[in-house]
Amino acid sequence: MSGPVVKPVVLQENGEPSGIRGTRKLQSRQIDGRILEGSIELVNEVGPDQFTLAELARKTSLTTGAFYRRYDSSDDILNDVWKVCWPFLRDFAESSYVGHSSSKAELETTVSSFVKPSPNARAAALILSASRRVPLIGQRVREDVESYCSPQLSDDPVEAGLRFASLSLVLGRCLLSEIVAIDVAAIEETARLMIGTPRIEVPVEVNVSPIAFALESEGMDSDLLDAGISLISRVGFEGTTAARLARESERPFSRLEKEFGSKSDLMERLIESLVPPVLDFQNLLRDAQGIEESAVAIASWNAEENTTVRRLVSEIILVANARVRIGRIVSDNLEARARVLAELGIEEVALVRGAWHLGDAYFVGMSALGLAVTTTDMDFSGAVSALTLMREKSMEAAIAGVQDSSDLGQFL
Repeated sequence: MSGPVVKPVVLQENGEPSGIRGTRKLQSRQIDGRILEGSIELVNEVGPDQFTLAELARKTSLTTGAFYRRYDSSDDILNDVWKVCWPFLRDFAESSYVGHSSSKAELETTVSSFVKPSPNARAAALILSASRRVPLIGQRVREDVESYCSPQLSDDPVEAGLRFASLSLVLGRCLLSEIVAIDVAAIEETARLMIGTPRIEVPVEVNVSPIAFALESEGMDSDLLDAGISLISRVGFEGTTAARLARESERPFSRLEKEFGSKSDLMERLIESLVPPVLDFQNLLRDAQGIEESAVAIASWNAEENTTVRRLVSEIILVANARVRIGRIVSDNLEARARVLAELGIEEVALVRGAWHLGDAYFVGMSALGLAVTTTDMDFSGAVSALTLMREKSMEAAIAGVQDSSDLGQFL
């Protein structure tokens, strides 16, 4: 008895199978594309922590079965999103080097990216910020980012540090792009200064001891605040529940319910109490004058003893991207300095406003990047150079823009 007849597969001119098999293969690729496109959109809308297959199914009009035939979990999908989107974030960083020689067209592209980062670059930034909590994604992120800016994998430690600085800058801008409005003219003027201007050479002998930060806040009982800091830095905002807070602070759960009503109210109050003191640490970067102070600021911010504070910054910014009210709190705190500039009469000095924007981005980006990669033995001279240059040029512009400059130092 003869076996079943196997019909030969007929290929089209492009090498793809024709007939039913070809149709199925094409449909499968179209579904893969819909999943990836929808996933990037969803990450941009709700962030990686609230990314679920149920939400993705609604967005793509696909059944969850279509996902499970291709992926084991939502983390696998996020891993693929990272693989597709990381090159966009990396190329954004490449175009933003201090000292990078840019044509007018390249400069315009970089400025456009600062004003409105691409969805792909922003998706990569959000995934990078949350990657430490997901081993599958974290491993891939760490390998990709460290291959880009790790001193252990680079023949030129200074170049590695410069890449770390540039990646921090664009990472921070992506994370802030939907939270804080940006002044286009200010970024244009600042980008022309920072990109294409030779970076300040940092002496090898600059050696600093980092400063350890102490976090203090008003507006919430210290034991509850300490419990919140501990939990958020360990398990993130989404993993911090009212029940966990009650156990960590050694308070009855019923007391928290009576005092705050709901977990949402409790967590918003907690974040509201943390935002001002946490963001205030940016003063260290903002107020640095000269190479030595810039070196201290950057070394301190990336020091191991300040890991908890960096985690809090990253968690707060992630939550601010997903929750409108938290985003407004962060925005109000960051934009408060614009009112200071107005009071000094220098709100029209674009270079000063641009320096503020870049300072915010460095602060947020270094917080997230320092958690995703190992910064031990990192040569931060590139970042020190950028910070020093930005500070010096913005001060020059501010002094030129006002008659009485005696009090500028404490604000700029």
